[in-house]
Amino acid sequence: MVVVASWAALGRSSRSFPGARPASFVALFVGVGTTVVVATAGIVGADPWWEPRYLITLLGMALGNSLTGVTLGLD
Repeated sequence: MVVVASWAALGRSSRSFPGARPASFVALFVGVGTTVVVATAGIVGADPWWEPRYLITLLGMALGNSLTGVTLGLD
């Protein structure tokens, strides 16, 4: 999901720079990954924290918003 989101973020932007694809992937992976793990384990309290009904839902919402953020940052 992170690979597709980083690819889509750069596809939406009218500007880019050399190395933008790896940079957007790392930014989304670290930012969204940390947020989703903290949210499912700490806030939601899912046991185990990787339970798909929580993890996939929160990951999709966080990636959708972050995708817009990366696109706006590039523009």
